[in-house]
Amino acid sequence: METTALGFLYGPTLVLIAVGVLVAVCRLTSTPDAPTDHDTGADGGSDGDAGQPGGGRRGDDFGLLVAVATVPSEQAERLRATLTGSGVRATLAPARPVPAPLSPHGDLLYLAGELQHVLVFTADLPRAVRALSRRRREPPDDT
Repeated sequence: METTALGFLYGPTLVLIAVGVLVAVCRLTSTPDAPTDHDTGADGGSDGDAGQPGGGRRGDDFGLLVAVATVPSEQAERLRATLTGSGVRATLAPARPVPAPLSPHGDLLYLAGELQHVLVFTADLPRAVRALSRRRREPPDDT
């Protein structure tokens, strides 16, 4: 093979072409998943989260975490403290805004934006449910 002045460019050029082909293949094979049953509404359309950060994920998709309760903020802090005291790792996340609920007398129960999810890891879910059910059976501390 004859050596030319530009012969040193053959190797890097082949490497760049190979990397470009690999990038193109990866882009084509890693497209977003098709919508599942829970991603579509009753009418079969999407739930409208495609423009949200995270792509088409639902707003209540927390990855490895699951919501054990969706309650007003003050109660969410108490539930999180109860779970933490029981040895369950827990955190809070704001819930989607919902219409403000009214009592049967027409009084505002709480503001719509004040709801929070109490989240735990899926593996801790049974322990969290037991801890919260024990808390519910205990009389409230009003001291």
